[in-house]
Amino acid sequence: MRFSFEDVQSFARWSGDHNPLHVSEQFARRTHFGQPIVHGVLTVLDALRATRGDTGTGATLTDQQVASLQCGD
Repeated sequence: MRFSFEDVQSFARWSGDHNPLHVSEQFARRTHFGQPIVHGVLTVLDALRATRGDTGTGATLTDQQVASLQCGD
């Protein structure tokens, strides 16, 4: 799963979530992340897209966040 900064910007416009941790490189540089991170909801939506809703394969989604995904990761 990989998202560019432009992907994150597009999702922010679509969702209305303009949290500077996601959309401001300058703000994010001053946090412990060091750069913008991807919206968690965007990663979940991509995971759902990848499975095409097929949960019969043993795939499960939880509400646990293991790590933040940075743009370009």
